Amino acid sequence: MSSHRTMKDLAENPSAVRALARYLLLLVGRDDTQAWTDWEIDFLESMATRDSEEPLTMRQREVLTDLKHAAERHSEIDGMSVRSLIERCWLERADLDNDEDQEFIVTLRTSGQRTVTGRQRWRLVRCCRELGVIEAYQGIEA
Repeated sequence: MSSHRTMKDLAENPSAVRALARYLLLLVGRDDTQAWTDWEIDFLESMATRDSEEPLTMRQREVLTDLKHAAERHSEIDGMSVRSLIERCWLERADLDNDEDQEFIVTLRTSGQRTVTGRQRWRLVRCCRELGVIEAYQGIEA
């Protein structure tokens, strides 16, 4: 999680806000695993074209930081390779409670991904816990 100081520094730097928002918007076109909701796209577009020198509000800081974390790629979870966790979940996917999670695991494995986005990370951790691949206390660090 970002420190409040880092969030404050970003909020007070309009060019950094615009650059980060443009970068996050570009990810959607380049990375099939990164998808933003319509609301998130609207937010990022407004930040990318923001011409105010006023610092971002606390809520705007939080949202922008959350979206940045959601886009970050992870190759390990608690020292375990993402690829290995995906493979172990794939082997036991039939034991997942819902079809969407089974499809998620199949899609990850089929794509050959070695990394996951922040959003995918939390879903993979949840599936790993449900299948007993990792313990409940694992996967907490970001």
